[in-house]
Amino acid sequence: MKRTAKRTISNKTLPKYRDVKKELRVHPGDKFYACTLCPGKLNTSTSLKVHLTGNTGDRPFKCTLCPKKFSRCYNLTVHLTVHTGDRPFGCTLCPKKFSTSVHLNKHLRVHTGDRPFGYLNTHLRVHTGDRPFGCTLCPKKFSTSVHLNKHLRVHTGDRPFGCTLCPKKFSSSSNLNTHLRVHTGDRPFGCTLCPKKFSTSVHLNKHLRVHTGDRPFGCTLCPKKFSSSSNLNTHLRVHTGDRPFGCTLCPKKFSTSSHLNEHLRVHTGDRPFGCILCPKKFFTSSHLNEHLRVHTGDRPFGCTLCPKKFSTSSHLNEHLRVHTGDRPFGCTLCPKKFFTSSHLNEHLRVHTGDRPFGCTLCPKKFSTSSHLNEHLRVHTGDRPFGCTLCPKKFFTSSHLNEHLRVHTGDRPFGCTLCPKKFSTSSHLNEHLRVHTGDRPFGCTLCPKKFSTSSSLNKHKRVHTGDRPFGCTLCPKKFADSKLIAHLRVHTGDRPYGCTFCPKKCAHSSNLNSHSRLHTGAHRHCGCILCPEKFSFSSDLKRHIRVHANDKPYQRKRPVRYSCAKTCCEGTDELSGPCAWKSISGGAPRPYVCTECGVKFLAADALMSHLYGHLASDIRV
Repeated sequence: MKRTAKRTISNKTLPKYRDVKKELRVHPGDKFYACTLCPGKLNTSTSLKVHLTGNTGDRPFKCTLCPKKFSRCYNLTVHLTVHTGDRPFGCTLCPKKFSTSVHLNKHLRVHTGDRPFGYLNTHLRVHTGDRPFGCTLCPKKFSTSVHLNKHLRVHTGDRPFGCTLCPKKFSSSSNLNTHLRVHTGDRPFGCTLCPKKFSTSVHLNKHLRVHTGDRPFGCTLCPKKFSSSSNLNTHLRVHTGDRPFGCTLCPKKFSTSSHLNEHLRVHTGDRPFGCILCPKKFFTSSHLNEHLRVHTGDRPFGCTLCPKKFSTSSHLNEHLRVHTGDRPFGCTLCPKKFFTSSHLNEHLRVHTGDRPFGCTLCPKKFSTSSHLNEHLRVHTGDRPFGCTLCPKKFFTSSHLNEHLRVHTGDRPFGCTLCPKKFSTSSHLNEHLRVHTGDRPFGCTLCPKKFSTSSSLNKHKRVHTGDRPFGCTLCPKKFADSKLIAHLRVHTGDRPYGCTFCPKKCAHSSNLNSHSRLHTGAHRHCGCILCPEKFSFSSDLKRHIRVHANDKPYQRKRPVRYSCAKTCCEGTDELSGPCAWKSISGGAPRPYVCTECGVKFLAADALMSHLYGHLASDIRV
């Protein structure tokens, strides 16, 4: 009987010499197979062959189902399970299955909580900052080879993980799993402080900072801080001016891809966000949310300095400048400054004369879309702004607000030079010209100038003879608003009632004259030649004739003269076409002004002229 030698090494009994030899190599310091390409040494010849393929880059084991190659037969076997879907290693504690025993053993540690050494070296690089895996195509470095491989797909464009429910593909399986939750609606990461749920832990962590107020990412160029690194990177472009996302249809560039996507809808006309309460659609969800507040009346942004509230934060920020007086948007062509950039852009059109908003129903053009919309109501007759106190309706809200002051009596615009107050700023500006004497509206047909454009338009009708306001009850026509007063002749309407007696008048001027009888201020027209006073200027004129001994209503004889023209040949001197001459044309002018020497036919004309000198002396 042949005896078999047995040897004991490390408490193990090995029956054969080759087993003893292999066991000896496991112990430190006994590695007989040295690599010729690097300083490494291996325990077995098989391990050396595998090691050499890693250095030479040789991958002799090719997959028959895809282009991938491998340096070891074992790696190919594991890879084939990706195609076959075979997962022979099942967990005994849960339904999960794995393609390799290594992955199963790692998974079992989830149940046992065992962390013997896994990922310790990778974790230590977090503390040391070591990134040994560098990209050969860019300067980036990574702490693990897995991260490097994911990064390389950015350069190659490889997206091996395709979604089975849509055409999208992804560069990593984790991104694919996250995307699948879009289809399934799964949101496994719930916030413990509010009912919100999220599809990724990253989004949950960002959300938690809303509750904690944590902003760990600070800008190095300004004091601002952000809750996420992506928000910080976007903010940094404000300082650098970088706009990496360019539109392929126009020269515009944007600092974020989301802004570019919103801009592209301007070209395509796509408005994917529709209102459920009206037919309107919008380019962005934020615009839709702002619009919904029109229906709900919600104004969540309140001013801390006054009771006003606003539907958007941007409107609140613009309003705060009213309190602070900040006008950050200055015109480069004049000293004016504005609260908002939109107001500045509208103002610049005053200098350029640009009117980009044209009416489709008439040739008129406007510098702003709001003015165009107001103008279109002239064609449609739409008056959407109705007064709640009377039946009147208006084209614009500003006209309605001005009208409401008629009911309330509010006059918020006061003159700084006299006690008068006005209901509109335009009326105040017109009034100020009384003090300054400014008459900016000049007639192109005569030297006259006027303080308002409406007065100029009325005056132009004197030259043109235009009477655009015709009475519908008689043939009369008028050049101005006298038509309204004329209609009262037909209707008998007397809207101006006296507060002291039952009398009513058709005109406000008649009421003012009548009111003087009650107030005692009815003798305001005083004679400058005697102490007499009169209620009406017409009475004063008649009185002046007493001083002048003027009798204008006696019969005046014509002036005879001999006509030398051929039109009167063969006729009597007193019967020809030129036999009579108007007393005003040839009569003497006996009333002479002592101030300037001008002569007048009647004494009342002289007195009116003297009042002009007196008023000039008072102004001086």
